[in-house]
Amino acid sequence: MMRKVLSLLSTAIMATFIASCGDGDGNNQTNTANFPYDPQALLVLEQIETLPKEDLTEEEISSLVFMWNEEKLAKDLYYKLAETYSEYKVSQAFYNIATRSETVHQEAVEILLDKYQISVDDLPYNPDRDLNNDYPPGTYSLDEIQNLYDQLLNQGLISIEEALKVGCIVEVTDVNDLNERIDIVDNQDIINLFEFLRQGSYNHYWAFDQALKNIGVEEGCCSLGEEYCKTIEEYPPSNMGVNGNRP
Repeated sequence: MMRKVLSLLSTAIMATFIASCGDGDGNNQTNTANFPYDPQALLVLEQIETLPKEDLTEEEISSLVFMWNEEKLAKDLYYKLAETYSEYKVSQAFYNIATRSETVHQEAVEILLDKYQISVDDLPYNPDRDLNNDYPPGTYSLDEIQNLYDQLLNQGLISIEEALKVGCIVEVTDVNDLNERIDIVDNQDIINLFEFLRQGSYNHYWAFDQALKNIGVEEGCCSLGEEYCKTIEEYPPSNMGVNGNRP
């Protein structure tokens, strides 16, 4: 498991993030910038696997199962939206984040599911189980996440603008859920994992914010209202420039 995650993450760190710019339909020239990812992520993933095992509370177990489902939701949704809007260059944001981050995030949670022998459903834990076979794209072990996926997919299929707004919604929801769970867990490996996932969501929020601006939505994610309007101080990206500016 760890070897696979490290390989995926190495690709993520070395890759580039392509966001479109130009006219409002997102079909003009592209601008390439470094993909926003924390170079310390490899160390974080090594730590969550090698830190000593501690007794788990029911809240910690349920938190890991919940976050596996939620990270999978983001991956599945972004793949689907990337495919749906492939004619728009700006849709590359969905593909990049799905392949270079959310895939890693889902498998990062699986490190701890395996470490603590936790099943994502009522079936007994099985180390040889292939969760991707049992739960193909768009299916989840929690009804709450299944309903959220269906709702967000329906919104995202309306238009490319709505799809990018869905990206903002997913990342803010993810941060809120992680903050709530960080407050109730005390195992260091789980805290490290959740903080790692949260940093990813900070980065992704700004990617979708910029993508919306690239298609002419001047307020970016803030066009969704106060709940989804974040500042650099609230969501500090890991690729902050030397002058405090994002690339």
